[in-house]
Amino acid sequence: LGFPAWCDDYAAKNAARLAGDPALVGFFSDNELPLRRELLENSLALDENNPAAAPMRREAEAWLQRRRGSAPAAGALTDEDKAAFLEHACDIYYGAVTRALRKHAGPHLYLGSRVHGRTTRLPEVFRASGRHVDIVSVNYYNAWSPDQERVAMWTRESGRPVMITEFYAK
Repeated sequence: LGFPAWCDDYAAKNAARLAGDPALVGFFSDNELPLRRELLENSLALDENNPAAAPMRREAEAWLQRRRGSAPAAGALTDEDKAAFLEHACDIYYGAVTRALRKHAGPHLYLGSRVHGRTTRLPEVFRASGRHVDIVSVNYYNAWSPDQERVAMWTRESGRPVMITEFYAK
């Protein structure tokens, strides 16, 4: 099963039964995914003989081929390459989840994946998620109140409302 088919199957089995629930606002798809710019390098380093890892490696190689015309060694990757691939991967993720939820979960909102930590500083994640989610969800820790510049970036890059879904300051 490819990822989009897996999402469709999962939503059919789990979200469809809630499609008519008037008390349900929406769905989170994940919690605190480790979205990092190292994804491109890590994907290229995956074992091509491992059936679970090979599709991600092939996607990274194909993406680099389209972007540059060749697949450079990991050390030759630029920061722009890394950010662009992360945005590409997030597009695939959020797009597949959105299509599955729209198909099986009725009129409920897609509330995103609850980004946190270092991910909250990556505009490419917010751009990609904003193309698919209804609301961007963020878990915000280690501060009494959100950094207004960062919140402005989330909104600007995503073009969506932002909801802080969990917070903690010790």
